[in-house]
Amino acid sequence: MSAVASRAERTWTAARLKRFIERAFPRQSIFIVSDSEPVRHVREAQAVRSVRPASGLVTALEPIALASSGVWVARASGDADQATGERVDLPEDDPTYTLRRIHLDPAEVAGYYQGFSNQALWPLCHMVHERPVLRHDDWDRYQAVNATFAGVVLEEIEKAEAPVILVQDYHLALLPALVRRERPDARIALFWHIPWPNAETFSICPWQEEILLGMLGADLIGFHTPQFCHNFLATVGRAVAARIAWSPPAVVRPQRVTRVRALPIGVPLDEAVGRGPRPPAFLTELRSSVELLGLGVDRIDYTKGLPERLHAIRRFFERCPEYRRRLVFLQIAVPSRDAIARYRQLRAEVQDTARRINAEQEDRGWQPIVYLEGCLDRSELLACYRTADFCLVSSLQDGMNLVAKEFVASRDDGDGVLILSRFAGAARELSAALLINPYDVEDTARAIQDALEMAADERRRRMGRMRAHVRRHNAYRWAARLLAALARTGDRPGGPPRPGP
Repeated sequence: MSAVASRAERTWTAARLKRFIERAFPRQSIFIVSDSEPVRHVREAQAVRSVRPASGLVTALEPIALASSGVWVARASGDADQATGERVDLPEDDPTYTLRRIHLDPAEVAGYYQGFSNQALWPLCHMVHERPVLRHDDWDRYQAVNATFAGVVLEEIEKAEAPVILVQDYHLALLPALVRRERPDARIALFWHIPWPNAETFSICPWQEEILLGMLGADLIGFHTPQFCHNFLATVGRAVAARIAWSPPAVVRPQRVTRVRALPIGVPLDEAVGRGPRPPAFLTELRSSVELLGLGVDRIDYTKGLPERLHAIRRFFERCPEYRRRLVFLQIAVPSRDAIARYRQLRAEVQDTARRINAEQEDRGWQPIVYLEGCLDRSELLACYRTADFCLVSSLQDGMNLVAKEFVASRDDGDGVLILSRFAGAARELSAALLINPYDVEDTARAIQDALEMAADERRRRMGRMRAHVRRHNAYRWAARLLAALARTGDRPGGPPRPGP
């Protein structure tokens, strides 16, 4: 077998994932449960348009839905979702799985999503010095909505034998135990896509025991890094009556053993390669006006370090004035959670910071920052990745950060430099990036200079290492590892192993 054929055989693809699911769960249905829906419907003038959200979670999970022809239960979030129906067959051009929507009223969304999920759990789990807001009314809504989700899931799995349920993220921490109570035969995995803090930090939450017991209804709990697994086990050890096994990691209680695994998520590589997308007009115009282009792509969130990043851009031009008029930094900022005052405040701060830096640095029509708010479509985003000389990911903390991996996956030219926060989960895997402390403006400014002055062979060597890793550890492999770990939770000691990646 040739080296190319051997590599192809080792690489996980959609087809290989489908074969794996058919072997591992031959007679079982797979149900995905998440707050985010894979497609939302929105009104535009007199028409209804389907929109894919800017969500790494959706990008990583859809391969499972497509491979298993299962059901995806999620909260309706589009203003035309009600009109398009409770059940939607997806993808719309070639239906393979079913989206089952849950419609919540504004008070439920305010308490469960905007309140407890994103003002309590989100800042609690990210070590970025943002104080969590812990309101009893929000907690009540969170419990009620988790119960609503559980009711819908139980309806969907009613006729399924030993259903496989993949629960996603911090919005639905109580769901595993709620479903387990009614369906002890279900095989349940919970994947926690954000960091898990140390035990002392999580103890701030008045309802930590209820949250942990809800999560421990799962057979398997996955995190992105071993450190998050360790933090979770230490938290359970302090708050819950259970025995903690450290190798292999598990929580042992009389009624259940819950395995805990580090399963770093990947990107579906085939979405980021192939025919080069046509660059959007704004990118073509921008690229023709300057010699060098830097890129940032982020939701507007205080975990992403956007103000710190913009200050580092200013500091770079102070340190290296020879790059004035030669380099522009393109920041694509996706508005997020605008119903929360802290996010509106941050959005205004980022806009103002970009304006002030541009006013200070402006030189005969040139400005250092092009600040673009909005969500680009997939082809436009890939064109930006492929056109940039460097991509800057300066998260103050991230569970993973798929922008870093998407940038690497898109660079089939083998060029480009990734500048990556050492506090993003992706830094454990992408060690050939230029790693930075995002709190240190000087460190980030130096890294930008290093990226621009790096020799071509060094750029290609680093990018080659990262591309090989991202290709091997793609979204299909992550899905297979998650499902294989879940399948093994039913194995008896000494029994035959289940198939796995």
